[in-house]
Amino acid sequence: MPAASGVIGMALNLSPPQLQGLQPERTQYLDPLTRLPNRLWLISHLSQYLDLAKADDKLALLSLNLDAFKTINESFGHSTGDILLQVIAGRLAQLLEGGNAVARMGGDEFMVVMPDCTYQEEAVALAQRLLASVAEAIEIESHEIYITACIGISLFPRDGRDADRLIKHADAAMSEAKRRSRNSYQLYSGNITMAAYNRLLLEGQIRRALIGDEFEVYYQPQIESRSGRIIGSEALLRWQRGDQDWISPTQFIPVAEDMGLLQTLGEWVLQTACTQVRDWHQAGWIDLTVSVNLSMSQFQRTDLVEVIGEILMQSQLPPRCLVLEITESMAAQDVGATVAMLNRLHRMGVKLAIDDFGTGYSSISYLKRFPLDKLKIDQSFIRDLAHVDPASMGDCHDVALVEAIIHLAHCLHLKAVAEGVETQQQLQILQQLDCDEVQGYFVAPPVLADEFFSLLSGEEKGSRPRQSTS
Repeated sequence: MPAASGVIGMALNLSPPQLQGLQPERTQYLDPLTRLPNRLWLISHLSQYLDLAKADDKLALLSLNLDAFKTINESFGHSTGDILLQVIAGRLAQLLEGGNAVARMGGDEFMVVMPDCTYQEEAVALAQRLLASVAEAIEIESHEIYITACIGISLFPRDGRDADRLIKHADAAMSEAKRRSRNSYQLYSGNITMAAYNRLLLEGQIRRALIGDEFEVYYQPQIESRSGRIIGSEALLRWQRGDQDWISPTQFIPVAEDMGLLQTLGEWVLQTACTQVRDWHQAGWIDLTVSVNLSMSQFQRTDLVEVIGEILMQSQLPPRCLVLEITESMAAQDVGATVAMLNRLHRMGVKLAIDDFGTGYSSISYLKRFPLDKLKIDQSFIRDLAHVDPASMGDCHDVALVEAIIHLAHCLHLKAVAEGVETQQQLQILQQLDCDEVQGYFVAPPVLADEFFSLLSGEEKGSRPRQSTS
């Protein structure tokens, strides 16, 4: 797809005169990549507009930032990232009308100015249209790429009377939208400034944690359902902030991804886990496996197979003992690319699993095409079994759903794995349904490597993680 030509962003009320016929001295207002007005233009002309604004004038400022754009650059290269920015810029400009304007602020950040915005609902409606436009598939050099964005909205005069304050508050609202979820928008409010400050604080703490070795890998035992024997573990990233409290992965992982650090963390987890399991092999447990979750940014890397191969070579772990887990939503992003990547990993001898099955977008046809080894049933289905009586479960819909997933896995010659097993009843039902493997706090919680080794040693001496008493 060729780069856009000419100026693709105009504003009837705010645009610098004759943008398409810029003289050399006027190119200071033009972004060379997207041909949109740039940050300097926006600040200059927004300031002029606000200086002349009347008491009853209204305006909305929308700060748009792409989600995980660094992943695109890291996975497909900067030239692909540049083309994607050009496509997004063109979409934004084409969507705007009247006096609305869009400028590229730098990187993957855009700013939309919406004069004569009488009601905040008008800004919200525009934000929703912008998000929908960004989220449409983009085809670049045979790759079908999906990306989303977050938008923050500030309103004049409610949220500020000068350009700097309006931009600052729109950016703060955008950061809050990112904190909550991808592909979302957020109106500015006073308490958001503190939330944005806390996010900046967390970003600094994550960087210091990387330097200070505060991250650790915990291992949750995976148990053969019938025998209760430990057959492997799932490697889980954990963070204790200095001498303070534990930080939930759901809190720091999205921030680390936005910072472009998730690939670094993911590689470290892979290297640490593979090396540790190799050590357990050398201690006598030669068939132990380790499951590692891949993030979207890792899975989209074009050099993922080479990275995995290098880690396996350095750790000397047999490929058959590494299980890579991806979610349904990751697999469904680009099915053709997913099949190609999974086939390459499969040929290495690595085992593959779909994680959180039942919550995403998989279809039976997808599963048939993927060279999988395991299907991990999402814990939301297992949670519903907690209050079912194993002795009278024949007519229970919750049991029927889990039984159907297990049967599907077995029909596809996959092992069925239940995660989130927290009660005796759940374990007993899963055993009766012929689920192959289980993991969860009832069986054994995630533990450090030394504690995991103690569990292995205890099993050898006859003491195993909890089993059903049926």
